[in-house]
Amino acid sequence: MSLHLRNLNLEKLWLRSARWLFAAAILVVTYLSLAPISQPAGSNDKVNHLIAYFGLALLIDAAFPKRSFWGIKVLSLATFGILIEVAQSFFPYRTFSLADWGADLIGLLLYYGCTPLLKKTFVLKARWTLTNN
Repeated sequence: MSLHLRNLNLEKLWLRSARWLFAAAILVVTYLSLAPISQPAGSNDKVNHLIAYFGLALLIDAAFPKRSFWGIKVLSLATFGILIEVAQSFFPYRTFSLADWGADLIGLLLYYGCTPLLKKTFVLKARWTLTNN
């Protein structure tokens, strides 16, 4: 098997795996957002939100390569973020925070800003390679 075909097969495997990883990440983020977990000393809640939504953006972008990032992907993640905040308002140990949602949105923007660099990595190169053929 040629190197090109082997790489193409690995890229297709990554794209299929990304859907499962995205689903798992949504479950993990939901659990961590609603569970009564205290923040470790010295951790910054807004940075955690930014990192989580950067990761979710990466996974949703890889999982659904034929969809525009600014279409349903951003709308879905932004809606997910605000729904998590609303859900937190119903738990006595959590609070609704627009600042947290803002950090989520910054994570999405940061991911988009990093796409020129990420397009060169194996993880995301397949997202553009397979959709441009």
